[in-house]
Amino acid sequence: MFANFSYNVAPNADDNGGGGGGGGGGGGSDLPLGVVVPYAGLIGGSAPYLLPADWLLCDGAEYRNDTIYEGLYNLVGFTFGVAPNNTVQTGIGVYSYGAVANTITFNTTTANLFMKAGTIVRPSNFTVTTGQDINGTYVLVTSAPAIGGTGTTTGTFVQPITGTGAGNPTGSHSVNRASFAVPNLVNKFPLGASYGGSPVPTSTGGVSTITISADNLPQHRHGYNLAAGTGYASVDGGNGNRAAQVQNYTNAGQTYLDGSNTATTNSAINVLNPYLALYYIIHAKN
Repeated sequence: MFANFSYNVAPNADDNGGGGGGGGGGGGSDLPLGVVVPYAGLIGGSAPYLLPADWLLCDGAEYRNDTIYEGLYNLVGFTFGVAPNNTVQTGIGVYSYGAVANTITFNTTTANLFMKAGTIVRPSNFTVTTGQDINGTYVLVTSAPAIGGTGTTTGTFVQPITGTGAGNPTGSHSVNRASFAVPNLVNKFPLGASYGGSPVPTSTGGVSTITISADNLPQHRHGYNLAAGTGYASVDGGNGNRAAQVQNYTNAGQTYLDGSNTATTNSAINVLNPYLALYYIIHAKN
């Protein structure tokens, strides 16, 4: 099944940035693009381990939608990432780059649609006043205003740019979202989708805890020994935690119980199955 599933521990020189856990260089796999599998190896931190070659971590990270991951982008598109109507950010003010090596700062003057740390964008129709033309370059956003807000956005150039420069965008200036996202399976497990039915691919759901109510309980009875007569009495509901007010109607031969909780906490119940946490990875490049 895993023919030619190889890896190495050298840094991936052609990784185009923007996400967590890019695969090591070299090697390959006979598995088709888009295959997702569990991975028991250690990655990240100070450990000298990387993902298998040509695989990415399923953590929702973004990657450029051209060059080495174009095949995966053509397969999944924006399925796991940005909505098509939020791919262009207009209202970009003055910008400057190079005050700190290879960084850019620009002012977002209209509501931020999608920019956040990890997003990759491409400037369009920027007017350069000093330095080189940065239109069409790739910028990895490192900080941005909250979604819907305005203010300063900073980033780094994916392909390093030397020197300094500045500009005052005019006309239809914008930054285009130039990335797509891989599936995010952190704290999730995959569920088989139905072709033409439910659940549909990419749908999400489920909870790890629930709080039950009276409607969740099956019908049941509690027995009481009551003396004949009329009036009210307080009785134990049988479990020490429920009190009931009892009114005995002797003429109808029935006993009515109006119950109320006195000592329950209505705490959530953990319904998470026993688990062993592993990374999920996706085959991203042939």
